[in-house]
Amino acid sequence: MAHNKENTAIFLYEEDPVFREVLGALVKALGYPIALSMDASKHASDPLDKPLGASVCLIGLNKGGQQQQGLALAQRLREYPSFIPIIFLAETYNEDVYALCRPFRPSAFLNKEVSGFKLQLALEQAFLHKHNEEQIFSKKNNASPSPSPPCFFKTAEGFITIPEKQILYFYSSTKNTYARTPQQTYDTQVPLQILELALQKNFIRIHKSYLININHIETILPNEGIVTIGNETLPIGYAFRKIFFNRIKMLR
Repeated sequence: MAHNKENTAIFLYEEDPVFREVLGALVKALGYPIALSMDASKHASDPLDKPLGASVCLIGLNKGGQQQQGLALAQRLREYPSFIPIIFLAETYNEDVYALCRPFRPSAFLNKEVSGFKLQLALEQAFLHKHNEEQIFSKKNNASPSPSPPCFFKTAEGFITIPEKQILYFYSSTKNTYARTPQQTYDTQVPLQILELALQKNFIRIHKSYLININHIETILPNEGIVTIGNETLPIGYAFRKIFFNRIKMLR
């Protein structure tokens, strides 16, 4: 999705002044203006009670208390009425860090060995996330929702289309992504993280390797951490359990 860089601004939050300067230089080199660059001391004096005017926020997560300050800032951003994409930059990125950050619906994660190319990809993904959030908000306020567009998948002959409602789930394996239908499996070059952002209405991530169509769920076994779709059993990852069970309506 194309966007005008002149009409966007990036907010930087990072404790390490050297890395904050490097990150700011990368942002400027990519052609984006900086709305604000700050650390915890400035955050303490400015609680961000007013909108930032930022299109995307880059939040560094250092170890210890500084990590909690970064997460607290993310929580404050999520209290704004408008959606501001968040990109987290972590010294160590693992499943525990992902579980802490996931409730804030981040657009991307980067480690602190970031390059201009990786930052550009993360920013483009963030703008796509913002666009999708705005589309979802618009649809919720539209009395006449339109049907979901079909998905197109590359094959040896070209591209074929598959209606979303026919897709049971997506899964990743050895750097490849696949769409599973009752009849066939299709391969695609689109990562699960991008599919998760683009298909939020009917799909939900249950595992780092699985994105499922909630309309095809047959059974859920919470104690065992599994779901059944198309007579197949899929695991629910620990980091994804809370959001999954909060979204699914389970009558008792």
